[in-house]
Amino acid sequence: MPCEQLSINSAARFSCSPDWSWDTGPAGLSDRDLWAVLSGVGTLTVGQKPYEVGRGDVFVLPPRVRIVGRHDPSRPLIVVGVHFSGGGELPFHVKVVPVEFLAGILDRVVRNNLLRRRSDAETWLHVGLAEIRTAAVAGASGTLVEAVSVACDRIRDRPGDDWRVSDIAASAGVSQQHLGRVFVKHTGLSPRAFIVHARISAAQAYLRGTSLPAKRIADELGFHDESHFSRQFSRLVGVPPSAYRSRDFPDSGVKTTPTDRDRWH
Repeated sequence: MPCEQLSINSAARFSCSPDWSWDTGPAGLSDRDLWAVLSGVGTLTVGQKPYEVGRGDVFVLPPRVRIVGRHDPSRPLIVVGVHFSGGGELPFHVKVVPVEFLAGILDRVVRNNLLRRRSDAETWLHVGLAEIRTAAVAGASGTLVEAVSVACDRIRDRPGDDWRVSDIAASAGVSQQHLGRVFVKHTGLSPRAFIVHARISAAQAYLRGTSLPAKRIADELGFHDESHFSRQFSRLVGVPPSAYRSRDFPDSGVKTTPTDRDRWH
């Protein structure tokens, strides 16, 4: 894929003085500003929204939006800023950790631009923007894994709720297909299979610790009816609920090795 055209207007690495502050005014910037924090602590307000910033925070600031910056004088900011035009679609804010590799790339942008080697500076900026895009994808993936982990905990805590894969996907901001792939990768089960496994695990606890009839357990755990509950229980545990309750099965439990059906259904 060819690189998006871009043009560098200015580039610099600067250490902010203790009394540093920044306000673009209502008109904002005239171009895009790649703003990468190498160290220090501060705040950046873009439009009406404030952001706490520190080492590894990278912004691609848009034009025509008011930006106000402040920092902690005891922990002053060191920033690389590159004003440019073009570059295609870019994330607004990412966290790049560790930041040293990106910092080295941006230092090459600054140095080549200072020496008026515009082509070299733009080439290195393309490399830097590619790193930022990669960090954005990695960050989104990590957020999705966290969302899946939270969903799993909630399903285990409340297995009888009316869990819908479409709702879980919507809350994570992804398609059902993508959610399914992440679930399989990190749990070995599809979302639907995970819900069934959680319900059967809860059913085992009910059967061991209470005298509730199977029909009541099926109702409590969201199964269509007692027959459906019994079939699922037998498939995963190896014996029907009545046999599980009436006898001691120290080694029985929900199968830990998922079948292909569990992975994709």
